[in-house]
Amino acid sequence: MRGGGHSWDLRIYTELPFITRLPSGLYCPWGESYGPTCQAALKTPAGIVCLVSALWVHGLVPAEPLEVDLAIGAHAHRPRWRVPPVRFFRMRRAHLDADVETRDIDSIPCPVFTLPRTIVDCLRFRQKISDAWGPKALRDALERDLVTRGQLESTAQRVRGVGLLRAALARYEEGGGCSLAASVCRNPRK
Repeated sequence: MRGGGHSWDLRIYTELPFITRLPSGLYCPWGESYGPTCQAALKTPAGIVCLVSALWVHGLVPAEPLEVDLAIGAHAHRPRWRVPPVRFFRMRRAHLDADVETRDIDSIPCPVFTLPRTIVDCLRFRQKISDAWGPKALRDALERDLVTRGQLESTAQRVRGVGLLRAALARYEEGGGCSLAASVCRNPRK
């Protein structure tokens, strides 16, 4: 154990009403529970909560997603476990270190991408998640005044998402639906 104790200490404490062992293998104080996002962030110290999970942390998704989205380094070891279910997204170190803030998830501080970065990433990773997440998050954040266009544009320049953001903003200004398919051509040769 990292704290200097022995593994049998935890076994003894779990028999007493002080500590509870979660299905993910983590321990928490008795009477408390950690959601999937918090557990995944604790199990991956180098990971950053991103995409749909980050939208939930920022309050744009009403319910916590069952599958957690975590960003890890391009060459980092991919952790393997079954509980909680996680989708890992690989990013370069420069993109991984930019726009990270610490937010409390279940009273545990966890690294999360900022809201402008989350929206731009939802547009960038639209083929790995649904096409609807990015435009919907963009619309909700702009209508609630949670982000400004300037914040979105500066973030998009840092992470190479300027074209996608401009197309989504144009679609938003037209009053169009949530799909980017009409404004962004995936294969320009067809």
